[in-house]
Amino acid sequence: MTVPISPHEHLAHLVRRAQAAERAAFDELYRKTAQVQYFTIVGKIGEAAAPDVLQEVYLVAWRNIGKINPRSVVAYLNATARNLCRKHLRDSSAPSAAVTASDDELELMRRNNRSLAGGGDGAGDPSEAVVARDEHERLARALQEHLTDQERDVLLMRYYQNLKLTDIAEQTGLSLSTVKRTINQALATLRRKMGAAVLPFGLADVLARAVEVRMLPDVEGATSPGERAAQWGTRAVGAVAVALQPIEPPEEVLPADPIPTAEAPADTAPPTVAAQEIQNGLVVLTIADDVSGVADAWCIDANDTVHHPLDATGAGTLRTYRFQLPSGTYELHVADAAGNTTHGPLEVLVYPEE
Repeated sequence: MTVPISPHEHLAHLVRRAQAAERAAFDELYRKTAQVQYFTIVGKIGEAAAPDVLQEVYLVAWRNIGKINPRSVVAYLNATARNLCRKHLRDSSAPSAAVTASDDELELMRRNNRSLAGGGDGAGDPSEAVVARDEHERLARALQEHLTDQERDVLLMRYYQNLKLTDIAEQTGLSLSTVKRTINQALATLRRKMGAAVLPFGLADVLARAVEVRMLPDVEGATSPGERAAQWGTRAVGAVAVALQPIEPPEEVLPADPIPTAEAPADTAPPTVAAQEIQNGLVVLTIADDVSGVADAWCIDANDTVHHPLDATGAGTLRTYRFQLPSGTYELHVADAAGNTTHGPLEVLVYPEE
């Protein structure tokens, strides 16, 4: 049975192959990482010079591939991009105001990238697509202009490149507690700048769409935001975002001539999150399982402390759990009566009522 490899391990594997002079591996590394670098570079020096600086980032990486720690390649690219942006600004004697894209440049980007920002499928209410595109562009500006380099790097590693908190700590050399604190600070800043619009469709989904407002050709997006929402059930209401990841059951070995049976097929699908919101300072999660029914739900925080719900209401197939959780990053686990389980990151931002 093939064991799935994490995004972090896959990038490290590509670097090791590139260090063995395998150019195809380096090309794949480019396709998987260049979009984030391009997004950051555009925010620092504008769109006109960004392609040239991006190319130089990967030329530097290729020349120095043997010196790169495979498990820190994203941090290496981030630092190289920042240094080359500073060099570009010095060499061009650009004023400090040019560090972020101007309003005129952003308006031109909006006109030139309508289809990209809208998701490209043309479905749904056109007015809703315009509103969503507007929010993605606003969020792109907020990411570029209102976060520190470290906050933006860590946030995009977590939600765009899908890295675990421990992997981010290893990449950046930060402690795990610093990574968590940095993510919470970045989310709080975005919330202040953007209001409720930060989490309209699911945090990872919206951040990915913001990064991909200006999509580079021949690169890979972050597991396609739309596909991520469909596959992992990403959704958010208010200040809660959760993405559940089904845990695959072990392969069932069937006899050569299975005996026909009239019994109903076994339940192999894990529960899903039907809704989530903040009510009176509590995290309220509605979990659904239409076959065998919902059995349990719990959260684990960064210190491996298990948080059980205060209470649960509803029928077996649709149950609502209330948790008392401070703002932070958790791992949500849910299980059904058939033993199927699923888990995923749960981001909580709780604000006092005004």
